[in-house]
Amino acid sequence: MTAEKSLDVLVVGAGAAGLAAARALHERGLTVRVLEARERMGGRILTLRDPASPAPLELGAEFVHGDAPLTRRLLAAAGAELVPVEALSWEAADGRVEPSGSWERIERVLGRLETCAGPDRSFLEFLRSEPGLDPLDAQAALGFVEGFYAADGGRISQRALAEAGGAGAALDSLRLPGGYDALISQARVELDASKRLRTLAEAEAVLMDELPILPLYFYVTKNLWRPRVAGPEDNIRDTHPLNRVHLAGQAP
Repeated sequence: MTAEKSLDVLVVGAGAAGLAAARALHERGLTVRVLEARERMGGRILTLRDPASPAPLELGAEFVHGDAPLTRRLLAAAGAELVPVEALSWEAADGRVEPSGSWERIERVLGRLETCAGPDRSFLEFLRSEPGLDPLDAQAALGFVEGFYAADGGRISQRALAEAGGAGAALDSLRLPGGYDALISQARVELDASKRLRTLAEAEAVLMDELPILPLYFYVTKNLWRPRVAGPEDNIRDTHPLNRVHLAGQAP
């Protein structure tokens, strides 16, 4: 690679940090070049357009939560449309696909948080001690908290969840039917290098400020154990440390 004499700074990576740094340096009058190993821009914004799907598939940023004035301003400038998301989920069981009712389960549990008095405690402690909770409701609520909020149920505060609005932040969501890559597309057609850089940095800043964690949901709730295997016990988190597993009749 031949170094350019007029280049002041070389930024490696067109992610949030790289774009923000490049923008700040450019605004201070420095000549900046950004290198990205992948054949695309946008970092965590990744929209897949599959002919078999009637709508774009978001592999990265997908929703707009709450008011999000900065996000709305940038999307409006890009001509992107926002539509409400219906809080309906489906599950497959016994060869059938049916509405899961998971949101109702989650709301039944998180709705109790605001009425709890006394000292603060972890969400997991709340689930274990709150009387009358359906085990399936508790498991759904724990999965939501550890997925959407990316929080350990044994560490996140019951009071913090109540103040965060429970499942409200997830239910009050908007989606871009045309794809979240509208901001990236705008950057691609912008001829002014400084404006391209600004658009990309703003898009990444929105993602990092409003949705820095992209949760993936994957639950295993059924386990098969031979009768002679002892140690595993049913628990709300469905976790089974191997150091407790042993053959029946032998010490663990």
